[in-house]
Amino acid sequence: MAMRAMRSLPLLLGSALSVVSFSATSGSKSLDESLKKLEEGLKTEAKGRLEGEQKRPVDEDAGIAEPEPASGAAKSIPESEASSGIREALAKGVERAIGQLGREDGFLADQAVKIAAPKKMRNVVDLARKLGADKYVDRFEVSMNRAAEKAVPAAASILGDSIREMSVSDAVGLVRGGDTAATDYFRRTAGDELRATFLPIIQQSTESAGVTKSYKKLVEKAGGGLGGLLDADDLDLDAYVTEKALDGLFHYIGVQEQAIRENPLGQASSLLRRVFGR
Repeated sequence: MAMRAMRSLPLLLGSALSVVSFSATSGSKSLDESLKKLEEGLKTEAKGRLEGEQKRPVDEDAGIAEPEPASGAAKSIPESEASSGIREALAKGVERAIGQLGREDGFLADQAVKIAAPKKMRNVVDLARKLGADKYVDRFEVSMNRAAEKAVPAAASILGDSIREMSVSDAVGLVRGGDTAATDYFRRTAGDELRATFLPIIQQSTESAGVTKSYKKLVEKAGGGLGGLLDADDLDLDAYVTEKALDGLFHYIGVQEQAIRENPLGQASSLLRRVFGR
């Protein structure tokens, strides 16, 4: 029973994250409800798995109880439990990151991840502000951050797949890894797919929000001399926003992972306390 529960955990996480991805596009209320369901599902699955482990395993066909593990084995974490623990930690990181960033002002109001003008444009931005054209700078930056906020919820299903496909040996290695080992794993295994998924969403959003138009207006207000050094076609704003959106997403997945590792006993999940508290 316990083994079946552990095997079902990655399927639960992947399915729940897919629901988050779909619901996030329908508004913040729907996103909140989906994230709450994901959290409840994680708690229920972990509770059922632990309750199953507390009972003596029984051969379901013969009805014969299996022997208790030796005292030395009891002190170590079974690989299957470590695997379930890192999957739950990853799912929680994704849940928090998408819930925080995939809504209005998720990027814009957060200085840790707010998307500012590209470095190539900093001189133009500074000059525009000195000339009293702050509203054009603000409009430009708002449009970029809004695009990132719309793209982030699409990460749920992709990261859910990454969790499902994680091998037991990978999971055990991540449990024993550094502060952001699991987050780094996501970057390696899902980074390219996330980038490819985010880009068209951001392109559509920036086009509808008039990012390029805002950029040209900003350059115009900064003055032809300096602004003429920069052409909108020379700056791939969509690619820039995509990378910044990924940076923000992984930043908060990493923050959540670090919190679990640093204070495992403070986690509501008994599975996380068991896996990361030893």
